[in-house]
Amino acid sequence: AISRKHPAAALDALTPEALTGSPLVCLKQPDTTAYMNNLLFEAGIQPTEIIEVDELELAPSLVEEVNGFFALGEFQTSKFTANPNIVALPMADPIFEDISFAYRESNENPALALFLEVVRNRER
Repeated sequence: AISRKHPAAALDALTPEALTGSPLVCLKQPDTTAYMNNLLFEAGIQPTEIIEVDELELAPSLVEEVNGFFALGEFQTSKFTANPNIVALPMADPIFEDISFAYRESNENPALALFLEVVRNRER
């Protein structure tokens, strides 16, 4: 998510070069923030500074104020696009992290069965 005033807002998709040199706004949640920031750094994005906010609802206004960016998952997009001065753009090369899960086949939690169904359908 970036300010509509940011030069990269005119792009169809964001690149590390387009975001490098801009402030990164992120949540003040150590584990989540460290994980997301590491993904950005590994992708080659070099922000000028990192500005932390306590609540997600404050981030869009701050992104606009500092003409920076916020790395968000698709599920967070609506929180940002409610602000008309913010645009959410995809990355030209999506940033992924390999994740492994372990589970017991005897687990009867219905959420596990739904999760496995989604994962199996994405593999196809």
